[in-house]
Amino acid sequence: MNDGKICISICAGTAEELFRQIRSAETADIVEARFDCLDPGEILPALARVSEEPDRFRQFLLATFRNEDQGGKRKISDEERFSFWFGGHDCPFWGGDFEEDIVAKAVKSRWVNRICSYHDFSDEPPDVVEIYDRLRSTPATHVKIAIRAEKITDAIPLW
Repeated sequence: MNDGKICISICAGTAEELFRQIRSAETADIVEARFDCLDPGEILPALARVSEEPDRFRQFLLATFRNEDQGGKRKISDEERFSFWFGGHDCPFWGGDFEEDIVAKAVKSRWVNRICSYHDFSDEPPDVVEIYDRLRSTPATHVKIAIRAEKITDAIPLW
């Protein structure tokens, strides 16, 4: 039996729009809230709103906050990333999608579901076996590799 999950990624500029889109996607197993898409001033209001309904969001909401060099929507400093992930926001997410350099800290912060992800959308295909082995050696509970594919057979190494 396949235990894969359907995940819908949500990208919005405002907290209001983010939650409108989340409501329309709640039939998915997991809804990825792309906090890197939000205008910087909208992040704290969005986190506060998640905290208002802990039992609801803990079931399906995946937090993502990545820099543009890893597929994010804007430049994000390391300070911003660490503040978002480990700044004391007690938000009830299903889990977080972390980059390799910070996933170990997620264990100490008690994130139960930790996705360690790698993104490379360049023209040169990366060594996915080496990347997979490296990500699997982290304390992540799940691994995600996103690469550029021009044709369907380009994805075969990922299987």
